[in-house]
Amino acid sequence: MAPWDQLRRRLLVAAGVVAVATGLLVEETGALREAELDLRDALLGLRSDGEAPRDVTVVAIDTDTVTALGRFPFSRRHHARVLDRLREARAAVVVFDVQFTEPAEDPGEDDALIRAAARRPGTIFATTETGPRGEANVFGGADGLRAARAVAGHAGFPVDEDLVVRRVPLRAGGLPSIAARAVAARGRPVPRGTDGHATIDFRGGPGTVRTISFVDVLRGRAPGAALRGRTVVVGATAPGLKDTVATAAGDGPMAGAEVHANAIATLVSGAPLGPAGRGWTLLLTALSGLLAPAAALRGRTRAAVAAGLLALVGTLGLAGGLVLLGVQLDVLGPVTSALCGLVGAAFALSTASTVRAASAERTFGRFVPASVAQRLLAQAPERGLPAATAYGTVLVYDLQDSVRFCHDREPQEALAVIDDYLRVAGQAVLDEGGIPVSYRGDGLVAAFGTPDPLDDHEAAAVRAARAALGRTRELSEANRRSGCPSLLARAVVHSGPIWSGTVGADGRAEFMVAGDAVNTAFRLEEFAAAEGLDLVVSAATAARLDDHDGLRPMPAGRLRGRDGTLEVFGG
Repeated sequence: MAPWDQLRRRLLVAAGVVAVATGLLVEETGALREAELDLRDALLGLRSDGEAPRDVTVVAIDTDTVTALGRFPFSRRHHARVLDRLREARAAVVVFDVQFTEPAEDPGEDDALIRAAARRPGTIFATTETGPRGEANVFGGADGLRAARAVAGHAGFPVDEDLVVRRVPLRAGGLPSIAARAVAARGRPVPRGTDGHATIDFRGGPGTVRTISFVDVLRGRAPGAALRGRTVVVGATAPGLKDTVATAAGDGPMAGAEVHANAIATLVSGAPLGPAGRGWTLLLTALSGLLAPAAALRGRTRAAVAAGLLALVGTLGLAGGLVLLGVQLDVLGPVTSALCGLVGAAFALSTASTVRAASAERTFGRFVPASVAQRLLAQAPERGLPAATAYGTVLVYDLQDSVRFCHDREPQEALAVIDDYLRVAGQAVLDEGGIPVSYRGDGLVAAFGTPDPLDDHEAAAVRAARAALGRTRELSEANRRSGCPSLLARAVVHSGPIWSGTVGADGRAEFMVAGDAVNTAFRLEEFAAAEGLDLVVSAATAARLDDHDGLRPMPAGRLRGRDGTLEVFGG
C-alpha cells in the first residue's frame, strides 16, 4: 500500500474515532441540551394537527369574565354556580385549576362551593402545596374534601433547562397530578410514563383546545354539547391573571388550564410519546460518525460527502419519522457525530491528496520547471501525471566514446566529467521548453510538446539539439585548454506520437515517454553513431521547419529492426 494511502486510512480511522467520541460526548454531557430541546419541539410539531382534543374543554376565566364579574378572585358562589351548571350539562370530569386552599372571608362562600361539589362527586381541585404525606389543604384539609366528596390533584409542571413545560408528572409532592386524577376519574388506566412523567402531546399552540368563557357557563349561555361527556378544566386564561407558561407547542405562552387540558388528553390517549432507548441513540451516534470516513476509504471525496449528508439528513428524517410513531430520538449527538465525520473525512482526503500531489510534484519536478509540474499535476493531483498520448518531438543526446573514456579513469573522475556534459545538455533542453525525461548512462532523452503543449516543438527540439552540441564543444574546448578530459556528442531529433506518464511503485515513480517515435529516435541515434554524424533530424521533424531550418538532406538511412529506409537531414 502506498504511503499516502496508508496515511489516508490512518487519518480516516482517526476522523471516525474523533467524530464518534465527539457525538458521544455531546450526548452524555448534554452540552447542546437546550438546542436539543428546541429541535425536539420542532419535530413534535409534525404531530400537531391543530385540531382540538375531542374529550376536553376549558372553561376560561378570561378577560370577558373578569370584566363581567369584577376583580379576581371573585366570590366562590360563582364557582359553585358554574359547578352546578357543569353537573347539569353532564360533564364527565370536572377539574378546577383554581386553588381553594385558603378560607374565604365569608364562610358561606366555602359552604356553597363544598355543597356544589358534593352534588357532583369526584370533582378535582388543584393544589401546589402538599404535606409530608401528600396531604392537601383544599377546603381546609381531608375533612373538607370528604365533605365535598372531592379529591385534590397536584397542579405543578416540571420545567426543563430552558424554562419550558414539556412533561406532566404522574405524581408530585406525594399526590397524583391533576391529569392523572382526571384519567382515573374516567375509568382509564394511568400510563406508567418515563421516570414518573409523560411527554405532553400538544395538539397545537395556545387556543387549540375548545374554550368556553366562565361567565357564559355561569349565565347558562354555554352550549351543552361542548360540555356533555367531556373533561372540563376550569382555570384562568386572562393575561392579567398571569397563569401562563412557555410550552413545547411554541407560539407564545399557554394558559395553565390549557396545558392541563393537553396533559389530560395525552394521558387519556395512553401517553403515546416516549424516548428512544439510550442504546439506540448511542448506536446511531456511532454509525453517523463512521459513515463518511468509511465511504472515503477508497479516496473518493464525492462518496464521503454523499455519505456525510446521508448521515445528517437520514438522522433528521429518522427522528421525524419516529416522532410520528410516538418515539422521541435525541438527534444532536448523532448530528454532531455526522458533521465531525464529514469534516474529518474531508480533511483526511485533502491531507492525503496534498501529500501525494507533493510527492508527484517532487518526482515530476525533477524533469520540468516547478510551474509546469504544478500546472500539469493540477489535472489529477491524486494520481500523479495522467497518462497521455500527444504528437511531440524526441531529442536523444549521447556522448561519443564515453565507454573507453570511463574505462581509463577512476569512477569519481569519469562521473564528474559526464555530469558536466549532461548538465549543459539538460539546460539547453530546458531553455527551449523541453523536458529532460531521463539520463541513460552517458546520454539524455528529452521530450518537446508533451506532456506540456508546445506550439513549435519541432523547431524547439532542433534549436535545443544545436545548443547542446554547441555547449558541448565549448565545454570540451575549455577542458582541453585546462588539461581536463574532453568529449564530443551527437544528437538526433524525431517527431511523432509519444506516450507519456508516470510509472513505477508509489514513492519510486518516474516520468517516462514511450511509443514508436521514441523507439525510432533511439534507432536514429544508432544510425548517427554508425555514420559518424553529430546531428541527425528525421524528415518528420524537418518537414515542420521553415525551409528545413538550414538542414541539408542526407542519404536515406536504414534503421535496425525497421523495414525500408528513413529520410533524414543533417545539421
